[in-house]
Amino acid sequence: MTGWTALVPIKAPGDRKTRLAPHLSPAERDALADDMLAHVAEVLRASPSVTRAILLSPQPPEDGFDGWIADEGRGLNAELEAARGQLGGNLLVLHADLPRLTVHDIETLLAEAGDAVAIVSDRHHVGTNAIALPAGAIFTFAFGENSFVAHRAKAGTLVVESPGLMHDVDRIEDLVG
Repeated sequence: MTGWTALVPIKAPGDRKTRLAPHLSPAERDALADDMLAHVAEVLRASPSVTRAILLSPQPPEDGFDGWIADEGRGLNAELEAARGQLGGNLLVLHADLPRLTVHDIETLLAEAGDAVAIVSDRHHVGTNAIALPAGAIFTFAFGENSFVAHRAKAGTLVVESPGLMHDVDRIEDLVG
């Protein structure tokens, strides 16, 4: 199988990690998001199966990515569909808030996916933290409330569990748990 393109969506500064607003200032939330994004970029660069890493964001990255696709504000699912059409090939979509992500997590997901669509939930089995889409796979993104259930319900979807991919940061407890 040919290499994978990783696509990492992230919101604009000021709009990141808003669920942490009761605990962190906007500057602290942006710094946290930037740190986690840098970590994800570093892991993707070190992953042998990932041939390029692209950021999907309203602003271009400072560094760490091989390219950038401008988020035009159509909503995450529409933006991902548009980017998928632009990029083609094997596509790994993963979120930027994965502080425990390792190369092993990425390689495990992509190896288990093979020619099937594979998804990884958050550790609460509510959200979806990563999706591996082999070239030509029929799949419609369903990010939003309870996205894991929606993605898992799609025919032929394989569920992969990997600790570093399942630990995202949405609540203050996630920073210490």
